[in-house]
Amino acid sequence: MIDPHTLIGKQVPAADGGGYGHLIVGYDERADDFLVIQIVWSTGEPWDAGGSGHRRLDRYKMSYRYQLDQAR
Repeated sequence: MIDPHTLIGKQVPAADGGGYGHLIVGYDERADDFLVIQIVWSTGEPWDAGGSGHRRLDRYKMSYRYQLDQAR
């Protein structure tokens, strides 16, 4: 598995090719969660510009729902 700290500040696409992804803004080691902002993959802009900011995603779920090896 990829070291989660190397993904902070990068964008990862959804594994289903749905045109969205996440910007990884942090990692909580105690909870093993990424802190992410959902983005439009083609532009990198926030999916919900007026949204509530970041949310948490479990690192295990991120490993199969998103293409971490294609982070940009």
